[in-house]
Amino acid sequence: MTTRPRSRRTREYRRLNLNEDGDAVSTFNEDSFYDYYEIGEWEGVDALQGITCRELADRYNREDALARTAIGSLCVICKEGWYDGGLWNDTTTATVLNELERNTGRKVWWLNFHD
Repeated sequence: MTTRPRSRRTREYRRLNLNEDGDAVSTFNEDSFYDYYEIGEWEGVDALQGITCRELADRYNREDALARTAIGSLCVICKEGWYDGGLWNDTTTATVLNELERNTGRKVWWLNFHD
């Protein structure tokens, strides 16, 4: 979850964790099923952090092993209040590829949830 209080100075004063863009980042969600999340944690996924949906789809279509493994092992895909998949019913590769095609310019972030 990323929040953006009024100014960077305000964010720093409140001692919020900031990302490289100066956005306040929290790994706690009061309404969540999980206790916390971490960025990535799968072997090699760091190489895919922040790439665009188009880049990820292109890598998948070129049969890039990392892209194929990462997409194939996804449990949930989330976007602006919408999600597909879950604890017992993983999202399908077809759903992921469809969302990548529909959102070509957006960036992809890989998270690992813990309870």
